[in-house]
Amino acid sequence: MTSNNSAKKPAKIYYDNGIYEPVVTPLFTTFRKVSEIVSAESLTPTWNGKKIPLHMWKEILAFMKQSYDELKSETLVYLFYDEAAPQPWLYWVPPQETAGMTVKSSPDHPDYIKQRAAYPDTMFGTVHHHCSSSAFQSGTDEADEVNREGLHFTVGKLNNDEKVDVHFRITLGGAHAELDAHTYIQMDESPFKKTCRVPQKIQDQARNELHKMDICTLPDVKQYKFDVEMQNVSKRTYSVTTPSYVGNQRTLGWDYGDYHVPSYSTKKNAIEDANLLDDTQTLAECFVEAVLTDWQYEEILQAYYQYNQQSAKVSQLMHSDIEEEDVRVDLICMFDDEDFHKTPEYKEVAESVKMFLQEQSNLGIAFTEKELINGLQTISYEKGTGVQHMDKENVL
Repeated sequence: MTSNNSAKKPAKIYYDNGIYEPVVTPLFTTFRKVSEIVSAESLTPTWNGKKIPLHMWKEILAFMKQSYDELKSETLVYLFYDEAAPQPWLYWVPPQETAGMTVKSSPDHPDYIKQRAAYPDTMFGTVHHHCSSSAFQSGTDEADEVNREGLHFTVGKLNNDEKVDVHFRITLGGAHAELDAHTYIQMDESPFKKTCRVPQKIQDQARNELHKMDICTLPDVKQYKFDVEMQNVSKRTYSVTTPSYVGNQRTLGWDYGDYHVPSYSTKKNAIEDANLLDDTQTLAECFVEAVLTDWQYEEILQAYYQYNQQSAKVSQLMHSDIEEEDVRVDLICMFDDEDFHKTPEYKEVAESVKMFLQEQSNLGIAFTEKELINGLQTISYEKGTGVQHMDKENVL
């Protein structure tokens, strides 16, 4: 027989912005308020594990800076957490392919599985950079991170030698929030002596402000060596090889590099084969790809878009969310725009175009600007071709 005391209690009741529970006595039943309801515009998840060591964060910043200086292209780091380890945080520079303002890991790389096995099971965050642009969460980043539990950082303004931008997001249990970047990075030791008479509250405020600045301050990058890590980074280059033939149809062979011998050439979209065909269409295709994938040449169209106050196109180009055909058409318009040619901005554009042509000339292949424009006018692209964004590999 079941006693009344062991009977299931009535459920708690929500009433008038409060939670009430029944109070039952032999003579009556009433209700007691047990908690208030607090409204919130959003739910912010909280990380209760250990914070990322400051020295590890500085090492990641050094890698971001070195890789940017060498490649002028995005790179990616994965974060791992091993709860059983004394120092649970680790980072890995996975095999990856970068192209300007996009980067994706390369799970098909022959060493990917072997390298991944050396790290904990729990992948718990990412760090990538936006080259010389400011740090922010792009639409691509948001789509990539919304289902990736962990801590996600973006580093920007890497063209600077001392200070960078850092943007931080956290995703846990389906909740996603933007927080101050220093929130889950360990703070440096207190600069205050134990005998200091400054009130503790003031000390804490000062340390917090110093910490915010510290995580955006680059270390002495020369102290770090990333030769092994850089072997995992392949910058996509578009190199035209000797034309091949299928029947009587001429085709162009595109070389995307070798995983075992990553290309770190500073020559942008260089035409590497000394025997290649003197083809202005091929030159134009290389130029379009340079504008799409190389930060330095991307600024050519950025300047023209800014001149025309086309902020949407600036954003599309920055995030590689623009199609090759649109780039081709806009480049032709830029070369034809006599008013733009009279601006100071065009002088820098002309220098960049000259540099691109000089790179081809250094390889024994001389083209003029007129031939480049002619190539742009004669090639065409199918709609829907563009640069691939960061891969969507599952984290957990």
